[in-house]
Amino acid sequence: LYAEAEIPGIKNEDIDVSVEGVDLTIRGQRGEQPDNGATCHRRERGTGEFSRVVRLPIEVDADRVEATLKDGVLLVKLPKAQSAMRKKIEVTAS
Repeated sequence: LYAEAEIPGIKNEDIDVSVEGVDLTIRGQRGEQPDNGATCHRRERGTGEFSRVVRLPIEVDADRVEATLKDGVLLVKLPKAQSAMRKKIEVTAS
């Protein structure tokens, strides 16, 4: 599974990604941008803390989850848990 989040202006140290069961949680904090004495009439990016929880359709292997942040896009790779893998069942004649 892959999860993607657009979080421009966030640094690696300001974000926390965790997996518990089938819940993926992304938390972070965006600080105030310096205005350099300018008056801002409208801001598209909010400030402060944020948190999102995404319920995954299957169980994942939390030990192998990888998260990368590049150009304001967080990409989380979530490999399936062994228990979620398909298993071939042999059919025997009686």
